[in-house]
Amino acid sequence: MKIKSFNDAINRIEEYIELEIAFGGDEIECDRSIFKTLKSDTNTEIDFFSHGNQSQSDLFFIGINKYKQQNIFEEDDGELLKKIISAMKYKENNVSVLMFDIEEKIKSDEYGLNIRKVVEDELLKIKPKFIIALGNQIINLFDHQKNAEDKLFEKPMIFQDIPMLAIHDLNYMIKKPESKKDSWRILKIVLENLKNN
Repeated sequence: MKIKSFNDAINRIEEYIELEIAFGGDEIECDRSIFKTLKSDTNTEIDFFSHGNQSQSDLFFIGINKYKQQNIFEEDDGELLKKIISAMKYKENNVSVLMFDIEEKIKSDEYGLNIRKVVEDELLKIKPKFIIALGNQIINLFDHQKNAEDKLFEKPMIFQDIPMLAIHDLNYMIKKPESKKDSWRILKIVLENLKNN
C-alpha cells in the first residue's frame, strides 16, 4: 500500500476504525507499530518517520534520522531522546517526533522547501505548543540567518505561530557529553515558556 501523504495515512486509519466499529468493535489495540514509516508524496521524495502522539501534543521534536531505522527509540540517540523527554516530565507517547531520512540532501533548497511543507502539514494536525529542532541543520531550514553549527539560540523563533528552539543534535550530544548542559539550558526555556502559556 502506497501512502501519498500523512493526511492520506490518517484517512486510511479513520476508515479502518469505522470498519471495526461497524463490525461491533468497541476497542482497538494500538502499539508502537502504528507509528512506523510514513512516506511523503512522490513529488517530494523525502522519507520521514513519525513517532509518538499523532493527534495533539505540547512538544514537537524535529530531527534527522542518521541510523535509518523506523523507530528512533531503538537506537542510542533514541535512548537519549527518551531521557530528554522524561527529564521534561513527558512520556514518549505524549510528544510528537518527526525524523527525516535525508541527511545528505538537507543543504538543498528544494529539499528544504519540501521539508517545510511536511512540517507545516504535521503542525496543522498536531497543533503543538512548542517545536524543538534536534540540531542546527534543522533550525537552519527555517531561519537561514541562524547559520551556526554549535551555538544555540535562547530566543525562540516563530514558525506557523509556534515558538521554535534548537538543541544540539542527538548524535552530537552522545559524542560530546558536555554539550548536554547547553541543550538542557534551552529545554528549561521551553518548559518555562510552556508553563507561562
